[in-house]
Amino acid sequence: MKKKWTMKEPLVSDVLTLTNTLSIPLPLSRVLCCRGLDTPSAAQSFFNTDAASFLSPFAMKNMDIAVSILLAALEQKESMVVFGDYDVDGVSATSVLYLYLASLGANVSYYIPSRHHEGYGLSLSAIRSFLDQDVNLLITTDSGVTANDEIAFAKAGGMNVIVTDHHTCYAEMPPADAVVNPMQCDCNYPFKGLAGVGVVFKLITALEMMIQNLDTAHASAAIMERYGDLVAIGTVGDVMPLLGENRTIVTWGLSTLERTHNVGLAALMKQIAVESSGSSARKLNTTYISYTLAPRINAVGRIADATLAVELFTTADAERAEDIALELCNINTRRKTLENTIFDEALRQINDDIDLDHTSFLVLADDNWHHGIIGIVASRIAERFHRSCILISFRNESDGSVSDIGKGSGRSVDDLNLVDALHAASDILVKFGGHKSAAGLTVEKKHLSSLRAHLNAYALEGMTEDNGATLLLDTYLLPDEINMNFVLALQKLQPYGQDNNQPVFYLKDYFITSIFSLSGGKHTRFHLALPGNSVLPVLCFGYPYGDFMFNKGDRVDVAGTLDINIYQNKETLQLSLVDMRLSDEFICEQTGEFTLIHNICQNEIPDPPLTDVPLDHELPPIYLYIKQVVTTSGAEIRLSPGSAAADISREYEITCSRLKLLLALHIFEECGLLVMSCSSCDLPISLRLLPRRNQKVSLTESPLYLRLRTYYKTRTKYFRPACHSCRNRSTL
Repeated sequence: MKKKWTMKEPLVSDVLTLTNTLSIPLPLSRVLCCRGLDTPSAAQSFFNTDAASFLSPFAMKNMDIAVSILLAALEQKESMVVFGDYDVDGVSATSVLYLYLASLGANVSYYIPSRHHEGYGLSLSAIRSFLDQDVNLLITTDSGVTANDEIAFAKAGGMNVIVTDHHTCYAEMPPADAVVNPMQCDCNYPFKGLAGVGVVFKLITALEMMIQNLDTAHASAAIMERYGDLVAIGTVGDVMPLLGENRTIVTWGLSTLERTHNVGLAALMKQIAVESSGSSARKLNTTYISYTLAPRINAVGRIADATLAVELFTTADAERAEDIALELCNINTRRKTLENTIFDEALRQINDDIDLDHTSFLVLADDNWHHGIIGIVASRIAERFHRSCILISFRNESDGSVSDIGKGSGRSVDDLNLVDALHAASDILVKFGGHKSAAGLTVEKKHLSSLRAHLNAYALEGMTEDNGATLLLDTYLLPDEINMNFVLALQKLQPYGQDNNQPVFYLKDYFITSIFSLSGGKHTRFHLALPGNSVLPVLCFGYPYGDFMFNKGDRVDVAGTLDINIYQNKETLQLSLVDMRLSDEFICEQTGEFTLIHNICQNEIPDPPLTDVPLDHELPPIYLYIKQVVTTSGAEIRLSPGSAAADISREYEITCSRLKLLLALHIFEECGLLVMSCSSCDLPISLRLLPRRNQKVSLTESPLYLRLRTYYKTRTKYFRPACHSCRNRSTL
């Protein structure tokens, strides 16, 4: 499915105001305005990530109660347990809270449930085990807000319970002593986008304020210095919006990550470097967290025991940390193998069983898919086909048998709210829950067909003519705006992430000067012409050189992200390709030339008269060039007329335009020398030489050639051969 490109047009007055007030480049001002930051105060607030921008934790409902309970438990040396989730957010939240409480001398332990045997959240079996151990205080992280029955059971057993969570709250809240969750409808905390670890960060900041008698800014800075790396990892890994307080959290956390004191985290990054051919060079940014650190932490919870990850981040034993880090990397390798297998099987289902023209919501199921992997595969399928997708497995993880009850995981696209979609089918679901863009469910196998029908109807009802794969462009870039000063200023938008993506720029009608193969053809790089004989390298990562459908000489519209590439200590600008297409101007020119040639072949006289047609002496070198290219490239080639014309002019010292080359190729085709495809929908043109058997070919056999010769005689002021001997050169 081809993407539609869309771009907002900000008010020129707003752009100029930002540029003049903040002394920033015009394109950066355009990006800010398109993102709603169209006043100097809004932009400055966005840029500000100093300690004063941390919000008071006591603005969160029940924070004062939770702090009082914890302070009393610390004073009385009560037994505490931190109960977390098995994903990267839950692991980091559990680790941070455990480490902080342990540093205060608390009698604290932690517990992560098994995805396969216990499932998500609090369970009665876990509560019973805590009661058997005489636990006085249970603190949940990244979970608990819907565990009403389980928390009631814990309270009945005599435990105090503090819930820290960030998930959607329902009308009936759990009977905990304190529920700390900014998503509570009557919570006045200004920022609602915290991750589970973000809520824990606010909790321990509040404790630090009380214990050390500090204000919000100093307490927040002190906590971030100790645990900011893990807080940032959980926030980015759980795909929280990198706006508001999360920008401040992640900015400080990335700084802490650069010089981490966490023994386990340092061991994991060291092991990752070993996997990467022993290179220790790395860019510690949100991309590194999202695609390198977080997958290894999530993998252990998906197919093994996430308790191992918490042990990694809470141990002080360097040797033990190295062992666990290696194990996490090995588990991640197994996860990738499982993921690719399930992905291939899901693709086969789609190809064999699903009519994509009449399917708006993909529901795929299998008896043997691993529950811990189907969510990430659903994400890949949704991205590939631009349709919301749910994968369901009927595998019983405890013994590998097939069950009549399946567990599913889904991802949505566009504005479809996945939880609302599942709610519309709630009468046939055992249970469901999650976020707008990611959710889980349990369903009986007998209701699978009905679920497909419900979800497709829901997705179809919400579709409009504008639905489809859409690429949102931030702003255009003029050639003289592409410079190092602008890219350095652009870094003010970092850290990038959810709802604050790296800007995608629109470069319109740029000329491709050269194309290169990278990594044995796995990737492609090409250069775009810039003013002053300079070029802009464009990296097409994951785009095989053999599949690259563009040619030197094409003029293209390009969408991509702009960054600084460092190679051999030299910094250069580089665009990373997001999408590209032939420019409308280029297509119109080529289409117009094809139409012009067609009209000449139909005996129509061009008006205004042509000034650029191939002369007799120019046809042999043009044909020789085609022969050389075909000999080099194989039996059939794809040729960009503009690039080929430039090469011919340079190599044979003749003036060869794109139109002149196209006319020559039509002459050669009429003489039976080659076959070409040059419709306006098939740019660039395709050529295949036909065998000649060494016989002479007379160009007078070409009607187009004869028509052009006649045209020469009536337009001699335009066409005068270089010498007398050229006038009768009519054979090849």
